[in-house]
Amino acid sequence: MKPVYKCDYCSTLRTEDVMRIHEEECAYNPKNKACMSCKYAKLSSGILEMCNAGVKLQLERGFALKAMSVFNCGKYENGEPRNIVGV
Repeated sequence: MKPVYKCDYCSTLRTEDVMRIHEEECAYNPKNKACMSCKYAKLSSGILEMCNAGVKLQLERGFALKAMSVFNCGKYENGEPRNIVGV
């Protein structure tokens, strides 16, 4: 067996070398200023439905932009995204 490491920001499990790279690029890492750790995001099943900061989002397949694609947002503020229940 070999040791497995867990990301400090999400539940991803990988080897030590891979995890060091992953943590730097993780969408839940507040340093990356991504939607997944922004208080303005509204998420439904892990997909960004709306941004309350007024950031104009590109649409993917006519619905919503995957939150992991939005990094280094100028209106980012650290906090828990708001989950949309029942959608």
